[in-house]
Amino acid sequence: RHLALLGRRGADTPGLDQALPALREAGVQVRVYACDVSQREQLARTLLDIRGSMPPLRGVVHAAMVLDDALLSGLDEPRLRRVLQPKLDGAWNLHELTREQALDLFVLFSSATTLLGNPGQANYVAANAALEALARLRRAQGLPACAPAWGPIADVGVLTTNELARDSLAARLGAPALPARDALAMLERLLLQDLPGAALLDFSWSALQRLLPSAGAHRFAELRAQADQGDDEREQDLRRHLAELPPHEARELVLQHLCREVAGILRLPADKLSPSQCVFDLGMDSLMAVELGLALERRFGIRVPPMLLNENPSIERIAERLLATLGPQPEAQAPDPTQQLVQGLLAQHAEHHAETTAAELAEQVREAADSGARLIA
Repeated sequence: RHLALLGRRGADTPGLDQALPALREAGVQVRVYACDVSQREQLARTLLDIRGSMPPLRGVVHAAMVLDDALLSGLDEPRLRRVLQPKLDGAWNLHELTREQALDLFVLFSSATTLLGNPGQANYVAANAALEALARLRRAQGLPACAPAWGPIADVGVLTTNELARDSLAARLGAPALPARDALAMLERLLLQDLPGAALLDFSWSALQRLLPSAGAHRFAELRAQADQGDDEREQDLRRHLAELPPHEARELVLQHLCREVAGILRLPADKLSPSQCVFDLGMDSLMAVELGLALERRFGIRVPPMLLNENPSIERIAERLLATLGPQPEAQAPDPTQQLVQGLLAQHAEHHAETTAAELAEQVREAADSGARLIA
């Protein structure tokens, strides 16, 4: 097995000194090239050397990336070009310079941000959307192409050095980043099934939709339907489970769910929240309070009084109120059908009547019926 690794820094690429021994120990013959794939002439020379010194090229994996985050107001042409070049220019050069070769695979690393967006990354989203368009173009031309839209990866890449970003993404998605082993297994499935691509990430729709402006779009209709059905089932299971627990365990479970909901809205790690602290001191505002109320209604199937969230409550106080509402309720007495009939007749034919009158008449009707009298209305 032979592998050519191309990168702008070549052998000085961070982490390469750790990866190479493992590859060579696995029997892979590796050559490393200092090559910027966005520069067509550099790439052409490198590919010429590969053709002359290695077996025929059978596959391309394009994973180049540069980040330069900015809000739209600060996104000028240089910042846009800096992010587009390595992804789009590099992918296009690889496409044109290898299209005459019999490749088994041509993989373009895209991002789930093309579906979900990400604040401050319009240039990055545009670059990945272009990769997915190129993959469709290649497949239309009968050429191999796959553009997996990666979500966050936990143990390789940029998130390994940015714990804050990793925690923020986990809070936004409602799920932790994927381990690299799982991500590569998903990629293998895409390639074996010859699929053009898919979004590869773990997430909770109930958490994600809170921060997703396009959550109501048609493309998410199936997810919404599945989530609604799942929410109903989870709500019933949760309420049943709470009813079976001792009071102190039920309180702890409600606190856990509540902390996760508040953390998701505030985009904070749940373990950083203090249950005794007022939610507004944690950073919640009035709009977030409305969002919390709706989230609790979905989670527990009960209506949260608006005043509860306007009284500067702590997470513990909200949990106590939820437990009081979720606790066993007195069974409503079944309506008396005879009294309902009498009330209906009185409403239609009497000018004035009282509840006591209806009850007395209903009792007289029952006594008459018990004595065998026929009642004709």
